Formats: sequence, C-alpha cells, structure tokens
Amino acid sequence: MSLADFQGMQYKVLLKGYSTLGVGGESNYFYRLADPDVLPELFRILADERLPYFILGGGSNVLFSDQGFPGLVIKMEMSSIEVRENQLIAQAGATWPKLIKAAQGAHLSGFEPFNGLPGTIGGAVVGNAGCFGKETGEFVQKVKLFDVKNFTFKELTPGELHFGYRTSLLKKVSALVTQVSLQFFPANQGIPSEPISPLMRLEKQPPGKSTGSFFKNPSPEQSAGWLIDQCGLKGFQIGGAQISPKHANFFMNTGMATAADFLALGAHVKTAVQEKFGIILQEEVVIVPSSL
Repeated sequence: MSLADFQGMQYKVLLKGYSTLGVGGESNYFYRLADPDVLPELFRILADERLPYFILGGGSNVLFSDQGFPGLVIKMEMSSIEVRENQLIAQAGATWPKLIKAAQGAHLSGFEPFNGLPGTIGGAVVGNAGCFGKETGEFVQKVKLFDVKNFTFKELTPGELHFGYRTSLLKKVSALVTQVSLQFFPANQGIPSEPISPLMRLEKQPPGKSTGSFFKNPSPEQSAGWLIDQCGLKGFQIGGAQISPKHANFFMNTGMATAADFLALGAHVKTAVQEKFGIILQEEVVIVPSSL
C-alpha cells in the first residue's frame, strides 16, 4: 500500500488554517490521527517511501514555511480523557481547556496556572510547556509513546524523559506521544482550585494571531521579552509580522503576514539583542521544515 492509498489520507492541505499564527503553505499529505493502532502500518509506509513527517497538535507553537511541507503532517485528534483517582489519563490530542474541565469535574487541583494555555497535552509534554511558574513535566507520571524506528509502543517515566526548560528527551528521539498520565491533587487538600483567569493572562499577553512566546528566555533572570523591549522593538514590523506593542516576545500576524515575514522579523530581533547584550536568542517556536 502507498501513502496515497492509506485510508483517510488527505492531499495538498493548506497548513495556515492549522496554525494559530495563520501562515503556511500546503502539506503534500495530511492525516488526522484518531486511532493510535494505525501507527505501525502508517510509519512502515513512511519508511518505505522515505518521506519526512511532522506531528501537529494544536498548532500554537509552530511556524510553517510558505512553501509548505514536503511530506506528511499528522494532526493529533485522539483526545479522550479518563479520571483515575487523582490522575488524568489523557490521549495526546486532548487540549488544555478539556483537561482543566475534566480536572474540575473530578474535584482536582494543581492545574490552575495552565488555564488558557493553548495547544494539546502531547505537545506540552514534548516541549515541557509552562506558565506562571509551573511546567507540564511537574505533573507527568507516565508517557506512552510510539517508537517510530522500531514501530512499537512503550512507556517512559518522568526520570527517563529528562524534562528541562521548554524541552525534554522527546525533542531528541524519533517518537510520537500517544497518551499522558498526569498527577493532580484533591481540591480539599487546601490547594486553590480556581483557575487563573484568562483575563489575567490577557493583561500580559496580547490576543490575536500569534504563537505565544517566539523565543526562549535565556535565563530566569533575563526574559526574552525584556531583552527585546530594551532594544526598543515593541511595535516593530516587517511586512505583516509585528512585535506586539504589549509583549515584546509575542510576534503577531496583523492580517497579511507570511512565514518569510516572521523569519525576517526573528532574524532582526536576534541581531539586535546580540549586538546590545551579547546574547543569542533561541527560538521557542518550532519552524517547519527545520531546514529554514
């Protein structure tokens, strides 16, 4: 069987509609993954055809090329959540709003800082997403993944995942997260169960078409936003890509931006920060393909 013949496979799908940034060309192939059991067969075909692949969650931290993607984009759509005592067992495509609703329904606490966080739990685990002083890895008990090279499923513990600031082992291996076990706390333990208000998030983070933080913070003491702000770049714009006047590490699509605009804006910022502070910023946003 060829990839084109795989049941449910789509062809020439425009990616801009699957990114919160709203840019990107076409993917040669596009598949909505609802059942992890098809992964061994799917990846054997990919290996035979020697095609690249990209795993897409909520599209909140990705910058797709204007030329698109020359392989297969797999959109994670399996999203069931099961409650087991103080744990949530979530499939990788489950979104944070859905997870928080399930935790509240089970009278669990600890999730509050993640209220309003975009994306899926699978992507959050891979990049150890965080906000308001908390990181996803702090709550992970176990991750089930698919080994792309061996076509097998296996489980890893937090110690094996090597969580770090906006990273994990999963960024370095050929594997696909299928399920995550998260440990929360009974709300009656005295831990606040009221989520952080989305309005509080909006006070610091602008609404609109954005990937969120474009660059990683160089250190806890020096945020990328502060460094960019000190370069006087709030509101600076190239084409349709603008640095938010509200938060200097948020790059916004003003309506007609291209991926090339964002790449040029990012390069300009990196040069300005390096010249002023001697610091080379690293992208937090995932650029696809990575060769850009």
